[in-house]
Amino acid sequence: CHWIEEQKGQGGKIVVWGAGVNGRVLLKYIGEKDLRIFGVVDSDEEKQNVVISGYKVSRPELMAKKADYIMVTSKKVYQEIEDIAAEWQAEVVNALDMVL
Repeated sequence: CHWIEEQKGQGGKIVVWGAGVNGRVLLKYIGEKDLRIFGVVDSDEEKQNVVISGYKVSRPELMAKKADYIMVTSKKVYQEIEDIAAEWQAEVVNALDMVL
């Protein structure tokens, strides 16, 4: 993915939103590309506080507000996150578009 390669060394705070299957795959890929991210968030309380690929999953409002980029791993919540991210002045990146 070109976007991930471009982010290396840029210093932007990248948050992955989604700790399900897609999020886990994305985190594995990011790890293989040596891109460090700021954190992982999920609105599902059952996924919060779980550690995935070395990242503790947080509530979105704790971490995503500080993000420069939010990588969304779920199609069904993309629009909702895009609306929220506009308030937080973060750029939303559709992770699914990177692999399709």
